Amino acid sequence: MEYKVHNVEWNDKKVGQLWDFYNNYPGFEDLWFSKAVGRGIIKFASKFKTISGDVLDYGMGKGHFATYLLENKMVNVYGCDFSEETVLNNEQRFKNESYFKGCVLIKEFPSSFKENQFDYVFLIEAIEHLTDNYLHPTLIEIHRVLKPGGVVIITTPNNEDLNKQNVICPDCGCVFHRVQHVRSFTAASLKRLVNKHGFIDLFCDATDFFQFTNKGNVYKVRNIFKKRFFANYQYPHLAYIGRKTKNEELAQSQ
Repeated sequence: MEYKVHNVEWNDKKVGQLWDFYNNYPGFEDLWFSKAVGRGIIKFASKFKTISGDVLDYGMGKGHFATYLLENKMVNVYGCDFSEETVLNNEQRFKNESYFKGCVLIKEFPSSFKENQFDYVFLIEAIEHLTDNYLHPTLIEIHRVLKPGGVVIITTPNNEDLNKQNVICPDCGCVFHRVQHVRSFTAASLKRLVNKHGFIDLFCDATDFFQFTNKGNVYKVRNIFKKRFFANYQYPHLAYIGRKTKNEELAQSQ
């Protein structure tokens, strides 16, 4: 194998191979974002609308976030993912959970989910991974499957400097973001993107989801300190919460 420094060109095969590795790598287990702050995200989202009814975990990965959703007996939890192995693993993991309604493999758009099916869709730390051929189709699909008035919550790193997370393969010289981020968002750019797809903003700003976990007070004090002594400090996480336009609202806007 010739060693030559070059940037990765992500495709479905390469993305799948990377995440199949991470999903099965024990050393990565405690680093999953949704495992660390999933309950905090749910607590944060609940401030805008009570989480109930049919809920979709879009890109559910190892199922950590779905585990927290299932603690709420007011919801039916559905999942989807782009990896067949991930789908099978989640079906096995939650087979005895009566409120878990299955995980769907996304092969194409539209998916097998029904139009206007869900009250809530979570896209947790996924939008930054979407390559160009999936970005807009995914948002179109989320809008399609949400009920009128249904809510989407999107989380992503806040204004990430992608170059600072690059690594290189010592065998071939391929340079890539260590967890396959392909885009970075600010509150303004995320809002512009989502607004193109028929959502009314409920919230779009930087935050720290650790503030909504069991150790929230520690992080609140830490953030106060950082804001006071570091002029350029920014909250690490970005959240968008939006509501799908209702039919009567759409008619009024036309």
